[in-house]
Amino acid sequence: SEVQGLWPQGTYWHLETRPDELSRIEDSKVHTFAGFIDARLRTSKYQTVVHGDAKLANFLFTTDGRTAAVDFQYVGRGCGIQDVAYCLSSCLSEVEWVDLAEDCLDLYFSSLRKHLVDSTIDVQELETEWRALYAVTCADFQRFILGWSPGHYKNTSYTSQMTTAVMNDIQIELQQTAKTAALEAGYYIRSRWQTDVAMSSKGLNSQAADIVTEVDIEAQRIILTHLEPTMKKYDLGLLAEEGIQDDSRLRKHAFWTIDPMDGTLFFAEGKSGFAVSIALVSKSGEPILATVYDPVGGNLYETFKGESVRMNDANLILDDSKSEKPSFVLDAGFVKHPWHTELCKLFEIRFIGGAVMNTIGLIHHPHSIYLKTPKHRMGGCAIWDLAAISLLIQNTGGTVHTFDGSPLLLNREHSLYFNDVGFIFTGSGLAFEQAEEILGEFTIDETVLSQ
Repeated sequence: SEVQGLWPQGTYWHLETRPDELSRIEDSKVHTFAGFIDARLRTSKYQTVVHGDAKLANFLFTTDGRTAAVDFQYVGRGCGIQDVAYCLSSCLSEVEWVDLAEDCLDLYFSSLRKHLVDSTIDVQELETEWRALYAVTCADFQRFILGWSPGHYKNTSYTSQMTTAVMNDIQIELQQTAKTAALEAGYYIRSRWQTDVAMSSKGLNSQAADIVTEVDIEAQRIILTHLEPTMKKYDLGLLAEEGIQDDSRLRKHAFWTIDPMDGTLFFAEGKSGFAVSIALVSKSGEPILATVYDPVGGNLYETFKGESVRMNDANLILDDSKSEKPSFVLDAGFVKHPWHTELCKLFEIRFIGGAVMNTIGLIHHPHSIYLKTPKHRMGGCAIWDLAAISLLIQNTGGTVHTFDGSPLLLNREHSLYFNDVGFIFTGSGLAFEQAEEILGEFTIDETVLSQ
């Protein structure tokens, strides 16, 4: 609970108060994980009052063993192990810290158990949690040091190793969670494919976007049972296609966005072309994690920001040896578009399925383009449609832009949809400039904008 007169969050380096330092490490992996590390400490079960600047210079000791702590500028709510880790970093050299850390932690928890012997706190549970968060708080402080003074003596190989291990653990946990959720939902969807399924309308003006089935709803429920624990643990928002569209994506440092079954119309018609799509997106609109599962083909695609794409647990190998003429992957509804006839004359056209499977087609046909022209009418692809596939495309060497060549930001405040800007995705065999050149003779006029 809040304590009057203290900071809502203690420690002088906590993330909310250090935006300048964070901006200086913008291109690093630590920047990507900063919000997750901070949230892990903020959401820990056992919180206390932390000093916030627990260095040796802020403690007084008497000859008879009494101790006093001074400099209460940063005192507030926090995880107790934060003071312990910071104190060790201030009192010990790197070599001493490595050699003595475990002994110091043992001494600390031994003393803590004695002082809590008559309390109602589950001391063993507290110790287990705080010991596990020792490396996390070291990583949290490392984030601050890297942005504040990377040459500081506290930026050590020891803290760097701990930070890397913490980030790897978080990444593995999040990726495994998304993978499990996508597979379980996908298996369920596959079991209901080409069976009688109850359908209803969302009241939208696009047939592809309007239809929803009981399978979409159940698949989303399955996915959320897996994602919800990570939302609490890492303070994440949620944007789900089937009904969960609050403003948490604008408030939290990152959010899950899911399309439990992209391409529902194809599923309802007994065709392939549908997929499960799960992504993690930062508040700034950058995709962090992507997981896509094709229930018919049985293929699982996974990637993380800045890393290679894996298909069915192996690095995806792209075959770009053959010279392919540029082709287009289009939504089935594009047959009504004013450009359709001319495109068919000039290029090979592929109709694969929904937006997610269309983009997967781009990955396997590197000289292809997938696009949606801007239009006045609300709708078309939304954040949950494009989040995962945009990262898959980028991490296989393709390009992702709005129709005018601007970056595709996945968390615009004013809209969930991209109808107003459109988009152009290219496979790894085509640059965006080449796509622009190919499309150069086509014009955006009111006929196109009305489609």
